[in-house]
Amino acid sequence: MTSSRTSPANRFVQDIARQQIGTILGSGRSLIYDDLLLECDDRRKLAAVAQAHGAGLVLVYLDTPLAIINQRRAENLRTRTRTGISGAKLRLDASLLEPPGRTERAIYVRPADAVADVFTKIRARLPPGTRWHREGMFPGRCLLLRSDGQT
Repeated sequence: MTSSRTSPANRFVQDIARQQIGTILGSGRSLIYDDLLLECDDRRKLAAVAQAHGAGLVLVYLDTPLAIINQRRAENLRTRTRTGISGAKLRLDASLLEPPGRTERAIYVRPADAVADVFTKIRARLPPGTRWHREGMFPGRCLLLRSDGQT
């Protein structure tokens, strides 16, 4: 486990997010938390919040190769269809990124993966009897985390 190398501002935001997540899980609702979660320590703290509230946790890691990231950034410079990030921010995130280890049991998603296959992997991690609502959410307490440092 490493100590946090992120900025105090990022740690402050993560603290607020964990408090809010705890409140939501404590009310019996599920949620999807979409964040880069670059460091193992950030994910560990969120896992502790989920566990404290009796919630399941599914970590989804978007494993995007640098070549595809660069291709997407170049395309975005031409089309301006997505908000871009600076090269400096990308380098900082890459330097902080600690991909999930085995014990985190992350579902790795790669650009070529079919969405149906990803959903199948996620469903396999949900508690037995969990049903998806038409919005794609599920009842009960579950925290679905999406983590990537390179989108």
